[in-house]
Amino acid sequence: MVRIVLGLSECSMRLEQGFTLVELMVAMVVGSIAIASAYASYEVIAKQYEKVKGVTEMQSSSRSIMRIIERDIRMAGFKWRDRKGVITYGSISAPIKITDSGNKCCDKVTVIYDYRDEASNKVERVQIRYWVADYAGSSGTRGRLFRKTDILGRNQKILPKPINGNDDVLADYVEDLQFSDGSLLRGDAMSFNKTVESKGLIAIDLILRTKKQYGLDRNYAKKDHFGGNYDINKNDAYKRQEYSSTVLIRNPL
Repeated sequence: MVRIVLGLSECSMRLEQGFTLVELMVAMVVGSIAIASAYASYEVIAKQYEKVKGVTEMQSSSRSIMRIIERDIRMAGFKWRDRKGVITYGSISAPIKITDSGNKCCDKVTVIYDYRDEASNKVERVQIRYWVADYAGSSGTRGRLFRKTDILGRNQKILPKPINGNDDVLADYVEDLQFSDGSLLRGDAMSFNKTVESKGLIAIDLILRTKKQYGLDRNYAKKDHFGGNYDINKNDAYKRQEYSSTVLIRNPL
């Protein structure tokens, strides 16, 4: 009987001894490899997610920007008439004015038209300007697109002094913004004058880039069919996208 008890005690002691040092080291190595593999996979997925997110935000922003610019250019020269057909604020001598930037970013555009607010049913003559200015941030200098609305006429009278609006930021990381004669082939340079304005067809070309750089450096050169006379040629890891549209002015000269 004593021998049986002693045998059971020795067996219990052996079971309670646990893993050996070699077994623990093997388990730690295997666990470390599994954790490292999981982290590496997560890092790859996270970088890919950030890349897709950055490109998606750029594309979504660009579409909204183009719609806003298209609407304003399409309305250039629009004159509101009252119920008797009388023009409220008179004629508009220069409904659209474009300042060519030459071989650099970016063109500027100014449009004038009568705007009716549906909520208040009030009509004002407005002047809207678009331009791109350099902005120095923590990650370097980038192009920032501004939109400004000035009120030229209110309460059926042209104001002696315009009411200046705010410089509203419309977009960030703008590489180029070009306006050209929509009747010309893409890529042709344009001298914007009354002859071109009278045709009423305006081509808009916009280039945006992502906030961050992804992957290795690559060369980017503006496509030949892209409008304007700014020859962009850069070598970096930013993702860029080109957007083009042609707008028919509602009330050309």
